[in-house]
Amino acid sequence: MVAIPQTHKAVATPAKRAPLILLDRETKPLRPGEVLILNEWTASCPLDLHRADGGLLCNHPEVMGGDGAAGTFVDVGPDQSPEDTERLKPGDKMGLYRNEFFKEKMQREIVPTLLEQGIIKPNKQKVVEGATMLERAQKAIDLLRKRDPSGERLVWRVSDLDLKL
Repeated sequence: MVAIPQTHKAVATPAKRAPLILLDRETKPLRPGEVLILNEWTASCPLDLHRADGGLLCNHPEVMGGDGAAGTFVDVGPDQSPEDTERLKPGDKMGLYRNEFFKEKMQREIVPTLLEQGIIKPNKQKVVEGATMLERAQKAIDLLRKRDPSGERLVWRVSDLDLKL
């Protein structure tokens, strides 16, 4: 198990059109249902550009980050179900997607995320590819679910990336 530091670095925009900086952020204890990912890759989205260039939806300094990231599983929060702790092992490579965009940004060294929010283990994809593909795939899946309110599971594969739906 990796030692979890009390603080970690995060990429931030300090002001409109200013060079990005690194900030120290507190590593908060995990809550029930959360896992901790050591972030290795993150995808920037168009909103990141608008935030850095024009200050859109920012309170500077503002940590950057889109919806997707990929890295190494580090730890699991308290009260996790046995099946979740069995399928996730420290050192597992995984991608994740969050739709709570303004709660925790992805461009940081350590990312806490809810287990139910799109965590996948890439099979044939490299971790870096999983970071960019997962965000786009999840948005399409969310759209399909809105169109098909039957409650049936949607099965969709994206370039051999097993999304575990």
